[in-house]
Amino acid sequence: MIKASIAALAASAAVAFAIHAQADDGISTAEMTGKWGSATIEKDDDGSVKLSSPGGKNTPAALASKEFAVTDTASNWTLSFSAKGDVYLNALLSNKKDPAAKSERQDILPKTKLGPEWKPYSVTFKIPEGTVKSSLSVFIWEDKGSAEIKDLKLAPATPEAK
Repeated sequence: MIKASIAALAASAAVAFAIHAQADDGISTAEMTGKWGSATIEKDDDGSVKLSSPGGKNTPAALASKEFAVTDTASNWTLSFSAKGDVYLNALLSNKKDPAAKSERQDILPKTKLGPEWKPYSVTFKIPEGTVKSSLSVFIWEDKGSAEIKDLKLAPATPEAK
């Protein structure tokens, strides 16, 4: 009985640690596995992802993360990545203050024109207080073309970025 309780406690601590680590470690390019809208996604051996859109009025093409736990809304957060392409790129968070509630949109990267060469991008922001779950979407809105993205990281900001 005691062994079973200790095993259950250890398993529960491992789950709690995994959830906490997920939020603290952030989101990387590898976790951007979902898509929505008219997106076509291609992954390259170098770890980059190509997001393509057929374009059109009110037509999004997005690369998205799974929902992740947010344990820190007091700190600044940073989204950083390198990108190139022939479209405008945007990024948003879909935040929830209750896991069962509808998400609230938080635009974090305004419409940004990409060019033909790799360029680093970084934006620092706050996640609204009370947010417990979030997901990240990097997307093309209405443009026809593609964006290549690599080295993406979303995490609480380092002390220098705060």
